Formats: sequence, structure tokens, C-alpha cells
Amino acid sequence: DENRDKGMKSGFIYLDKLLGTFQKGRLITVFARSGVGKTTFSLQLASNMVLRGHKIFYGSAEMTRNQVFNKMVGSYLSLSTKSIDEDTILKEDKDSISEFMANLINNRFYISTETDFEKFVNEIRVYKMQNTLDVVFVDYINKYIDFSDRDLMTNKLGKISGMLKELAMEEDICIILMAQANRVVDKKGGDIAVEKIDSSDIQDSARIEQDSDQVIALYRNIKLDDKAYRDMLFKQGKLKYNSKNAEENPECMNAVIIKNRHGNRGTCALKWNGRYSRVSDF
Repeated sequence: DENRDKGMKSGFIYLDKLLGTFQKGRLITVFARSGVGKTTFSLQLASNMVLRGHKIFYGSAEMTRNQVFNKMVGSYLSLSTKSIDEDTILKEDKDSISEFMANLINNRFYISTETDFEKFVNEIRVYKMQNTLDVVFVDYINKYIDFSDRDLMTNKLGKISGMLKELAMEEDICIILMAQANRVVDKKGGDIAVEKIDSSDIQDSARIEQDSDQVIALYRNIKLDDKAYRDMLFKQGKLKYNSKNAEENPECMNAVIIKNRHGNRGTCALKWNGRYSRVSDF
């Protein structure tokens, strides 16, 4: 693909190799079960792209602007969001925060908290007219549902994903859509992430998978977040902190490319740091 290196790099080397970078005109869906870290992943992705000079519009239907900025700052500077919220940080940390925030804002990182989907789409169009724009994040699709619409949930989600795909092509932007995985994922067997999750596990909608150019499933063994359970496995010699398999490593997140119209499918390992809400290359 001659355009392979013309897209936006994510800061995750192996993910970019599989996807062929994040390119304009595409709808890319990222989905995971609750608690796995899809918002943390999306904010890390957005932060990486902003610091590379890409223009980002972040739609957050679950968090305030302050919460979004706090999570990004905490990840970048290794500060807990709790210490930022409670103002227990050092003066030099405040100076670093100011510098990082200025960098984000000067690079035109924009946050929208609009949850009315039509207004949200119009906000993107107007912003694109007034500014340059490369990537839009939608976190996450279920929060933009119109509950006055009595149609089936799968149809309502399908309308949204279809409109986002059209928007990506019309405005020549890359749209990264966050979606929820079904609870059945937690009950599946298998020893690796690719055996536990596939595109049929996107909650309430097959249309999302159809509209997406690429689909990324995130997997972590969230049982390992429990310190008592983790200590028990450690004593049994079942934890492997150097493993690239998220099932046995509490510091690993697996990103599984389960649909890719423009490249290969595969699984890559990412380093997970829950304390600072950080995702990085393994």
C-alpha cells in the first residue's frame, strides 16, 4: 500500500505495523469489556498523536474536560490523578503540568462533552471548517444513543456507526470509535486473547463491525487487578511479568486486530500501568 506510511502514527510501533498507521477516511473501532482500559488506551493514543503534531478532536461522553486532562497529565508525568485532584503535588510538578497542558492546547487538542449525537457531528464539522483536523475520538458509542428513538438498540448503534463512517470519508478525517464488549467475553475459555474475543462480541451491534475499516479488541485479565488473587498466583508461580500474554501478566494488555481491510490481522502486546493510567510499547 503506497499510502502505508502517510497516516498518523500512534506511538505504538507494533500496532502501527499491523494497521499500516491510522489513516484519514477510515472508521476504526476499539472495543473491550468494562474495566479493561479502553478509555485509558484511547487517551494514551490521543496524547501520543497530539505530541506528534496531529490535530485531535476528543469526544468524551463519560468524563469532564478536567478529568480528561488530569488522566492525560497523570499518564505523561507519572502522577496519580488522585494527587492532582486533591492538590497534593509538588510545585515542580505543577510547573511540569502547566508546560504539558500548554503543549496540548498549542497543538489544538480539543475536547467535546456534547452527548446529543447530531449536535456532536455538527460540532465536528464546524471545528473542521475553522481548524485543521486529523483524528476524531468517540468515547464511547453507547453514550450517544437517542433513547427517545424506539428502534432496536442494534439499529440505533448501527445508525451512529454508519454516520461516523460517512463523516470520516466526507471530511477526510480518521475516526476512532470506542465500543463495549459483551459480558460473554469473561466466560470464554482459551489461553490467549485472540481465543477470548472476536468481532461478534461487540455489544448490541453487528453493524459497527461492518462499517469499520479496522477493528481492535483490547484484552486484559482484569482478575489480576485483585491484589489477593495476584499474590496467590505469584506464590503458585503462575504469574509471568515478562510474558506478552495478558492472561498471565498483570502488566500486559493485548491489542488484537480482528478486522483489517488494509493490512494484516494479529496480536500485539502493550505495557499496562494501571497506577498512572498509562499504556506503552512492551
